[in-house]
Amino acid sequence: MPRIHVATTTSASPRTCWELLADFAHINAFNPNLSNSYLIPRTDGNDGEIGIGTLRQCDLQDGKNFIRERIIDWQPGTSYTVDIYEGSMPLDESRSTIGVRPNPGGGSTVYMDFEYTPSFGILGQLMNLVMLRPMMTGMLQKVVDGLAQKAESTARTRTAA
Repeated sequence: MPRIHVATTTSASPRTCWELLADFAHINAFNPNLSNSYLIPRTDGNDGEIGIGTLRQCDLQDGKNFIRERIIDWQPGTSYTVDIYEGSMPLDESRSTIGVRPNPGGGSTVYMDFEYTPSFGILGQLMNLVMLRPMMTGMLQKVVDGLAQKAESTARTRTAA
């Protein structure tokens, strides 16, 4: 299963970064690849607190593609992992972890790990090398860069208030 890792540093605190991540329904607030994101009602009826089992749909900017995600691991203040269980991307399976860790000198590193299996067998593996992996790497980098920028903006706003 191919894996992509992207990361960036920010002057924002891990707490500020986590507050943005923990607003699970609104990843579109910092993810420039999305036009919208929202929670989907859970099949078990437990739509209360965000955590394992919470469902989200993310609509991509192109207006045609989407993904549906289920939280499979939730580490408060640190990271969460989602299983992308449905969508219009050419993937048979995929999961993504997004998180934050403190930097020794202050600020944070935000990161994203993405594991996936391309659809279409051998053809999909070739498409992955030529097109899919570079495209996905760029999209994921935009997510962590957007998170870092939104966290810095949030921190500046709080300081000015």
